Amino acid sequence: MSPTRILVVEDEPFIRALMVEALAEAGYDVDDTGNSDAAARLLDADGYNVLVTDLHLPGKLNGVELAERTHARETPLPVVFVTARPDLLARLRQAGVPGAMLSKPFAMDELVSTVQRLAEA
Repeated sequence: MSPTRILVVEDEPFIRALMVEALAEAGYDVDDTGNSDAAARLLDADGYNVLVTDLHLPGKLNGVELAERTHARETPLPVVFVTARPDLLARLRQAGVPGAMLSKPFAMDELVSTVQRLAEA
């Protein structure tokens, strides 16, 4: 069985590196990028099991739009949204946007357990 593939999309390099390291140490195959344009190209190539994305990103799409892109597939990807703006997470929840949500700052073990829960669902 191949390892679960995760795409991490985060524009802050230090935070992205921490996320990638934590997920890789947990045994996941992780790709990462800092902008939505590159993320869209990676998602088009397929093969990912979970998308972890910031809400605000450089590029043409925001995190919600990236997630919506995955819902056009036969099998939509589970998504973990991360942001430093808890008010945005609250609005996403109220709007019924599917996905897990983490407010920055968060513990890396919280990220890993969230991804694990989604990957196994």
